[in-house]
Amino acid sequence: MPGSYTVNVTQTINGQTSNKASLAFTVVVTKPVITSPIGGKVDHNPIIRGTAGIPGATMRVFDALTDRPLGNIPVTGNEWSVSILEDLSFGNHSIYAKQEYGGFPSEQSEQVTFEVILFPPSIDHPQEDENVARAPLIYGHARKFSELDTATVELWLEGAEEPLKTVRAWANGYWEYNSQLPLGTYKLRAKQIFAGTPSDFSSDREFTVVPAVPVIESPAQNQHVGTMVTLSGFGYAGDWVEVAWSDARESVLGRTQVQANRSWSLALPIDKPAGEQSWVVRQVFDEYSSAWSEVHPVRLLSSAPIFTAPEPGHWYAGLPVFQGTGETGKAIELSHWFDTRQSLSTGDGVDGGEWTASPDAPLRANSHWVKARQGDSAWGESARFEVDPG
Repeated sequence: MPGSYTVNVTQTINGQTSNKASLAFTVVVTKPVITSPIGGKVDHNPIIRGTAGIPGATMRVFDALTDRPLGNIPVTGNEWSVSILEDLSFGNHSIYAKQEYGGFPSEQSEQVTFEVILFPPSIDHPQEDENVARAPLIYGHARKFSELDTATVELWLEGAEEPLKTVRAWANGYWEYNSQLPLGTYKLRAKQIFAGTPSDFSSDREFTVVPAVPVIESPAQNQHVGTMVTLSGFGYAGDWVEVAWSDARESVLGRTQVQANRSWSLALPIDKPAGEQSWVVRQVFDEYSSAWSEVHPVRLLSSAPIFTAPEPGHWYAGLPVFQGTGETGKAIELSHWFDTRQSLSTGDGVDGGEWTASPDAPLRANSHWVKARQGDSAWGESARFEVDPG
């Protein structure tokens, strides 16, 4: 390791030892080598990298013109890097490095020169070839606040003669623009100006503005639905909403246009077996389409039993008798029309696709409707009938 050393030597012959001979010498600290950047373009806080480091030493980087220290770091291995935290001015800079171990300094490295420039700002969103919903938030990062100045970012669309928007970056360099671009495909580029110095343009960022994913408000998720249902929700006025089963998105069940108040609704017959199913929706205008929504699960009920009696307006002097058709093997449950939680009878069977049932207790004299279901089916509703008070 680097440092000052003394070597003492004696020799012994036939039991006789000579006088001691001494030699003092110094192991010098290795001169570091800067490997990057060399002759390139860097930003105002470059990272200086190199080799020939000695573990335990301290590496220091200096301005070659003024010998001013720019940064230092403890060395842990042959390779080392020093981050320059000071904001370097635009233009050419020359630097060198020295390392020190145990109070012993190395020779300075060979000088290297690089140019500090203002790089283009980044566009972090949208990503390349991304589909984004209407009014996308465009954002990215520019140079951070320094010496009482912040960056100004100009956004340009391909072929435009003036910027789409000019925005001021925040102190941390973040910038954003709430765009109002219509549907279409765009190529966007950005440049920044800092302390009167403009950057080059960034590379083009291509993206497409499409309709937003619509929302199903009704029926609610996991709600029970029958063989006919009306879906409704909200979207963008003038767009079209398409509905499909989540496991058959290539087959659109129906489409409807979003109204001026941004609401939409669509009545659909259900041709799926009873049980757990789910819809997806998307919003479309001309050739532009949103992505499909997240699945919207519902529980489909089987077909409701059908009333064949009584006929509308029928009078009963005693206990009503109801008849109808349904699925053989499933019991019929009757309830009041105004509250299906109030059961009138259960356990009446279906034989050969037909059923007959009566309430377990007399109904009060008045006009009535009743409902019927079988297990997990939808509710079927009878015609209105009358119960004679006499």
